[in-house]
Amino acid sequence: MKSESLENRIGRLAELVPKFRKNSWRTSAELTTERRTNKELTNQWFWTANFALYRIEDKEAILYFGGRKNNPIFKNIDETAKQLISEQNYTPSQEDAASAIKSSLRIKLSDLNLLKHDDEFSYFEIDTANYESSLNAAQRGFAEAVYGKAKDFKANMKMLSNAGIAKTRIYVLNPEYVKQKTKKNEAIARACWLDYFYNFSYFNAYNRYLNDTYFALRGVLLISAEGGRRKVDDVTTALDKILENPEKTLQTMNNKPEYAKKVLALISKYYNPK
Repeated sequence: MKSESLENRIGRLAELVPKFRKNSWRTSAELTTERRTNKELTNQWFWTANFALYRIEDKEAILYFGGRKNNPIFKNIDETAKQLISEQNYTPSQEDAASAIKSSLRIKLSDLNLLKHDDEFSYFEIDTANYESSLNAAQRGFAEAVYGKAKDFKANMKMLSNAGIAKTRIYVLNPEYVKQKTKKNEAIARACWLDYFYNFSYFNAYNRYLNDTYFALRGVLLISAEGGRRKVDDVTTALDKILENPEKTLQTMNNKPEYAKKVLALISKYYNPK
């Protein structure tokens, strides 16, 4: 994806997600890597296309950390925002949770050597100049998922260090909080955000403050410039709507079989253009 096609929009996450082409939203690793060449991005807080899914397994608090794929937060953004604002946690369906788990990094919270911030949040620090000797295996795996893998991680840590950010932090929910708030066979999910550059720049995998209006989402907008005018891509929007809720789509087809016939004819034409 060309960087010039990416744009920022600032506002509430639930209002921003539908404005972008599905699966074009930027993750924290992508944003951090782009900041090396696009310094304007260092002055902005970002919502990221990551999710944090917490559950209990064998009495251990487990974090499943993922990106755009099977993201339960963005998949049901209106319901997510409603629950996070009113109830502090979002409980995805078991189907959505299972899909998210399959495409996520599994992290045992007790392996992160967390420092307690309060009864809800904890964190671990990354020394941006001396991370090789200071991070254990679990911390390093999580840190690379947040800030970029392999060579990108090394370059991105150097960028942070050169910017005067000696230490960065990754915040998560406390293991005890997860145990108290998570029901048996369920999971709770939180949104994620990435700080701007000041004398610190943290990553947060516990966000429930979805009414915040100063964060930006970055991706490809559902608009295109044609002849000096900005035009909504109605077809892409319609397809995204049809595919994001298959059960509702099938229900509509059951009520109106003529829709199913037309969709089948269109798909047949796609696979057999001649």
